[in-house]
Amino acid sequence: MTRRLIATTASAFMLCNVAAHAQDIHEHGSSTLQIVREGNAVTLRLDAPAMDLIGFEHEAETDEQHAAITSAQEKLSDPLGLFGIPEEAGCVLEHTQFEGPLSEPEDQVVADHHDQHDDHDHDTEHADVIVEYEFTCANPAAVTRLDSAFFAAFSSARELNLQVVTENGQFQQLLTPAMPSASWQ
Repeated sequence: MTRRLIATTASAFMLCNVAAHAQDIHEHGSSTLQIVREGNAVTLRLDAPAMDLIGFEHEAETDEQHAAITSAQEKLSDPLGLFGIPEEAGCVLEHTQFEGPLSEPEDQVVADHHDQHDDHDHDTEHADVIVEYEFTCANPAAVTRLDSAFFAAFSSARELNLQVVTENGQFQQLLTPAMPSASWQ
């Protein structure tokens, strides 16, 4: 019963994201972090505007823009440090998956984006980055707080909508640079 509740709630979070994207809701400065804790597995999903992570939403054209992509990839490749998952949880990162401008060769991302939005000009294009992290944790019950370094790493980020689902229930909080931490049960 509990597993079904967690799966259903996680699916509801995912459907909300799909519905938002279907309506082309895209707000610079606003990202979402979903955390699902089930058994020894902890999954994080970050959905953020590319503008907030790399400073642009088009094909990288300069050495500076290519360096911004590399820098974002490096920062996002350390989720334990970036999101401050408690050490006492004993979490080991098993898998990371990038979607969007940081996941494929840039030429392919831009070509796909242009194919989908032929009627948009370069100035109105939007791109999101989605990163999913899968952890196995020795003490998953210790994953009850987040001390995020996200705002320090990505200065254009203004808010992080945190959504958490565990065996004990659901939790949601809006994190900001002034309040980058949260606790739940």
